[in-house]
Amino acid sequence: MLDLDHPSTASIFAASHHLEAIRSLGRRMTLANTDMRKSFLIQCRASIHALRWLANEGQLPKEMTESILPGLDNLERSLESFAAIETNGLATQDLDLLLRATSTGRSFWQKLCRTGTALKSNGRAIQCPVCHSPLRRFSIGGPTDAVWCDSCFTPIQNLIDVLDSCEHGFGCEAI
Repeated sequence: MLDLDHPSTASIFAASHHLEAIRSLGRRMTLANTDMRKSFLIQCRASIHALRWLANEGQLPKEMTESILPGLDNLERSLESFAAIETNGLATQDLDLLLRATSTGRSFWQKLCRTGTALKSNGRAIQCPVCHSPLRRFSIGGPTDAVWCDSCFTPIQNLIDVLDSCEHGFGCEAI
């Protein structure tokens, strides 16, 4: 459990905010074309820079910093590699469908598919523009659901999970 009076608590909350921003941008990268992914990468780098500052200056114990900094390097390399993959992104009709679903909310999602199942447009599965796996709908809480390619995002998610952890990261999982 997180001690709210501990000197590193503010850094842990800030790290949680930045890791969540990277998680959200990483998910969106799985749907984007190469130029958009590079734009998302720039935003991710700003959060990674802030996380490096928190690791070095945020009153964290030295042993935490020693495991966090290599984890941030690995995350940045993974995001860079993914952003560099050349694709055109989703087909316009598929992107329009996803945007309509996102702006309409959960009732529209429920008409499209059940949580965890492949999205379809005109009877065909909507595929990831990178690995061609079917895109799936995920429930993330809140008023709507989200879509991303789980196959492409899992390696990035695993690195974020390590940085979230109490054992090798900022300890955000204690929040």
